[in-house]
Amino acid sequence: MADDESLQTKMSKLMADGQWEEARDVVYRLLSMQPESSWIHCNMGSILYNLWDCKNAEIHLKMAIAQDPNYSDAYNYLAHVYMRMGRMGTADDCNKTALTLEPNDQSNLELAIHLALFYDDLPQAEHHLRSLERVIPEGAVLTSQRTAVLSHPKSKNKLDAAKQIEAQEKALTQDPDHTDAHAELAMLHLKHTKDYKRAEKHITLALTKEPANKKYHLLYTDIIRKKNPLMRILSWPFGLFGSEDREDNHYIIIIFVMLVIALIGSTLPPHLMPVLAVFVSLLVGLFLILYPIIKLYEYLTITDYFHKTNQVHLFKGPLRKIHRLSYSSRVSIFSLLLLSIWAILFSRSW
Repeated sequence: MADDESLQTKMSKLMADGQWEEARDVVYRLLSMQPESSWIHCNMGSILYNLWDCKNAEIHLKMAIAQDPNYSDAYNYLAHVYMRMGRMGTADDCNKTALTLEPNDQSNLELAIHLALFYDDLPQAEHHLRSLERVIPEGAVLTSQRTAVLSHPKSKNKLDAAKQIEAQEKALTQDPDHTDAHAELAMLHLKHTKDYKRAEKHITLALTKEPANKKYHLLYTDIIRKKNPLMRILSWPFGLFGSEDREDNHYIIIIFVMLVIALIGSTLPPHLMPVLAVFVSLLVGLFLILYPIIKLYEYLTITDYFHKTNQVHLFKGPLRKIHRLSYSSRVSIFSLLLLSIWAILFSRSW
């Protein structure tokens, strides 16, 4: 029992400090002693969620619920996991169950606001916001949640970008470590003020608190790319394929362009078909050249950041040894790989 209590204390401290990998190792030991503990399974689910291992997080949270069907926290974490997996309907179902069990829980209400805004259900978001206002005191969380609701396009008193920035900065005066506020400010400066220096500052502070957050990785690389004039020019054509916020738009517009080209090709006289073929070849060639360069730049940018902050251990997978090499070594390896792929593709096309 003493060993269990000692490990539980250690786990809580590691989780509070954001040392998720170390906390996971401690929880494995706890599970070996108490494999039927819903509380330990729930904590493992939370840890794995923060390590972006959603598949295994789901398994442990479902085990926690199986052992305790009224475990509100487990439903809440499971809702977060499903949201990250893009399963928004299932996330909403889990959140509703959590709210039924704990209607005044702060985390349940915050997630309910987020899901209501996702589904453009502004009245429901406003209802949950009023509930949240009764539960917690004024501070960074309420300021940030109000800003999210008032920023919705359907809001009668919709905040413009300047007011949103002002509100998020107010949240930071209330809590300088409020990660969501830093991330929102980074997005606002990126998209509206074009102040890339401030955007980089805020996303770096957000990453300091949540270094494994993949959405923050993408935002960071986007900001760094926009700061670089050459990369901004190279990536401009891809900005034509829809909004950066909704990646599904890219595929829809690409399919639409392909259909238009096919339609034009079916109506062109035979003597103009070579012109169309050259045009399509140029488009494909441009994509094959520019897209890998942009992705390589983004990869080198994020890995360089983690080298500077001693967080390289967060990179997993078969390439993790390459991630840990020096910047010049990574540039050399991936540049050679890219040149080899281009040589193969273009030699066959000619």
